[in-house]
Amino acid sequence: MINYISTPSILIAIGSILVVIGGFWASLEQSAYKEKLSSKNEEIIGLNNQINYSITGGDSYSYLSINKSDKGNKLSTVIVHSGDYPLYDLTLRIVDLDKFGKISGYWGEVLNIGNLPAGMARTLEYKIDFSNRKLARLNIFISARNGHKTQLLRVKSLNGKWFFATQVKLDDGKIVFEKIDDELKSEESTIFN
Repeated sequence: MINYISTPSILIAIGSILVVIGGFWASLEQSAYKEKLSSKNEEIIGLNNQINYSITGGDSYSYLSINKSDKGNKLSTVIVHSGDYPLYDLTLRIVDLDKFGKISGYWGEVLNIGNLPAGMARTLEYKIDFSNRKLARLNIFISARNGHKTQLLRVKSLNGKWFFATQVKLDDGKIVFEKIDDELKSEESTIFN
């Protein structure tokens, strides 16, 4: 007896093979689509984060710096921006530790800075008074839309020149910025106490 394959059987076999190939092809297409969709979702999340950071300030921060070229008993100050995003509703409360606890009702001086564009600095009206002292110990509480930071600023006069050490910390104590002039490095372990 001779077995032969009928035309409908061949068509059914070819159809089955095409269904398998089509399913495999669709699976590949769906996988590529999912990867593309996932990539677009990550892009959208990134753009949303950029928008959010542009509104809140992201991880940008500011710190108070001094003008070392000043002469005399008063040093002018500058607020310096650091980061990629502008800071909004920026406020500083500057507490001179030599006045705190010694002057009744003294809680520091509050400076409403307002907005500070990324990469900018602004000269402030606030001056550090060095009358009758060689060291100023300031704690600066910085508030903006993106949260609170604390800056420790120490300014010391040595041989008629001004040197400073500063740290900016997050609420959790993590230091995001630190700068200590070489002349004060020997005091690094105690300068912020």
